[in-house]
Amino acid sequence: MHLVPSFGVKFGHAIFPSIGVMVITARLLVLLFFSISMYFIIRYLKAYRMLFVIISVTPVVIQFSTSLSYDSFNYVAFAWLSATLINIAVDIKEKKERLIFNTIIRLLLPCITVYFSKTNSYLLYSLAILILIILVGNKLKISLTKFQVGLIISLSSFFAVLIYIWRYQEAIFTILGKFIYTLMEPYYTVFTTEVISGTSTAGVPAWFYPIQYSVIILLLLSYTEERVPRWFAHGCFGVSIVNLLAILFTFSANPSFADLVITGPQGRYFTPFLLISSPFFTIFTKKIKVKYSGIFFKKAVVFTSIMALMLNLGLTMIKFYQIQSPMDEYRSGVEHYIFK
Repeated sequence: MHLVPSFGVKFGHAIFPSIGVMVITARLLVLLFFSISMYFIIRYLKAYRMLFVIISVTPVVIQFSTSLSYDSFNYVAFAWLSATLINIAVDIKEKKERLIFNTIIRLLLPCITVYFSKTNSYLLYSLAILILIILVGNKLKISLTKFQVGLIISLSSFFAVLIYIWRYQEAIFTILGKFIYTLMEPYYTVFTTEVISGTSTAGVPAWFYPIQYSVIILLLLSYTEERVPRWFAHGCFGVSIVNLLAILFTFSANPSFADLVITGPQGRYFTPFLLISSPFFTIFTKKIKVKYSGIFFKKAVVFTSIMALMLNLGLTMIKFYQIQSPMDEYRSGVEHYIFK
């Protein structure tokens, strides 16, 4: 995950051995890697392209697209595997013949890339396994009723909950109390200050989040055609919910965060999962008629991206008031991740 910023630091050191040059060179190299990678991923995508575009210009993503942490690599890896899974699901929906061996080969490189990213991104493997199970079932002409599928999912969820209860049995009531208090807290909410924001040390003003998510919601409402099978859409939604609950649960059980409100979760762990949100919402939004024009959405994308860029740049300039120690970019980027 640290190869790209590491090379950037190395190149910057070759240009001039100072923290400033190393940081700027590394940030430019990470931005180049991010932009080129996302361009080819979105161009290769068969459905939901505009959603990938808008998510990729949200404040959270813009913030770490030039960061020296591992978040840029994690987002690109997640987007690559997500796009591959969506493309395969589109082919299945369109009843294009898919060979199991070819599907495995197609998934191999994105899956290997995700293996070197953040742990919560491994949840995408469940969608890959689900696709392979469906393909094998179709090949062997095995079909399951909705009741049988629901029973399998219910039993799996039940045993997963039992494992968590057994593992955290001493603190399970404390953790559940934190969940309830966090979701009911009116002034400090995990969904605005921690989940959709960037990190605890850098972010954008809270008033910008409604603008950002209004554009995303409008875009989700505009998708009215089911491009993937429903089992894949439900799988995407299930994976996203499990990711959110797992992040909250992990930080609530962490003794380093002793507050009654769950703190610690950050948008960099949550935002990538928005890339797979469209398939599920399309099931409901196809019944809602929303009139829109391509020009409106283009203007919305340009507006949100420019605003996010200006806000992030402004915060960066404010935080760089000490030239010797450019705060978050130095501590989390160079000193903590790279030099160590």
